[in-house]
Amino acid sequence: MWYCRISDSVLGVALVLLVLLLPVGVRAEGFGVGRLDGAVGAETSLLWPIFPGNLFLLRASVDTPTGGDILAGVQFHVPHDREEEGRFSSAAVHLGWRQWVRWGLHVDAVVNAGRGRLENSPYTGQNYSSFDVELMLTAGWSPRFGRFYMSIDPLGISGVIYKSNPWPIDGEVARREGPIYVGNVMLGWYF
Repeated sequence: MWYCRISDSVLGVALVLLVLLLPVGVRAEGFGVGRLDGAVGAETSLLWPIFPGNLFLLRASVDTPTGGDILAGVQFHVPHDREEEGRFSSAAVHLGWRQWVRWGLHVDAVVNAGRGRLENSPYTGQNYSSFDVELMLTAGWSPRFGRFYMSIDPLGISGVIYKSNPWPIDGEVARREGPIYVGNVMLGWYF
């Protein structure tokens, strides 16, 4: 399946980078891993506008004294056609928590809540508007070069847990969207 081949290759590249760069990050001068204590960061996804495409995330990370970061921002899909559904767009508030483990390794738990819109369903010809809630859990590693950092999250799962107005997917209105694999590469800057 086309989707699986791309997902597997993205996962493979992220894991290879993680394995190759981790020893370098631990020893190199001027190179750090993990958060910058007391800083506020601004992050954006480098991967999602390309794959799966048309998905953008902008968020802030705020360091807390408990060993984690509060994550807050916006996530949105620009209008685009989905073969099995119709023309889809969304805008959501993005709230979460990043727990730092060790050596730059972290786990992010996030909830996205907002409006999803589907136009011209291929099954009903109707437009749908829905309030959606999505949960996402990712794990990754964050190399840091001074105030510039990346968050490489090759492991993740996401699922829509609530949809106020479900629309047909593959012709089935009652079908629930199951959890999906999620990976991401974020670029950030600490202020």
